[in-house]
Amino acid sequence: MKRTLLLVLYMMSIAPMTLVAQSDKGRSGVIIGEVPPPELNVTDNVVHVRHAIVGSKLEIFTIVGNRVHLIEMKTTDEFYPLNLPKGIYIFKLENTVRKFIIR
Repeated sequence: MKRTLLLVLYMMSIAPMTLVAQSDKGRSGVIIGEVPPPELNVTDNVVHVRHAIVGSKLEIFTIVGNRVHLIEMKTTDEFYPLNLPKGIYIFKLENTVRKFIIR
């Protein structure tokens, strides 16, 4: 079940998001721009988040599914120290899900 959920979350994360402006009646839309998906990189127990929506939440889970961290995004591009023990972790931000190994 968890493996299927992770696969679905991964598939959602690779699809680009498109912003659409709608008229008052909601009948037609005009594409106003593409929003790049969030990028996550982990180096030396510090996560670098790019293209995040301010106010969104970065969730960090152990490989067995226990949530160990919840970080609210204050800016769209920021570094956050983690202080996690060695292990494999799943990072979820908006529709982006990534697996990282902390050594």
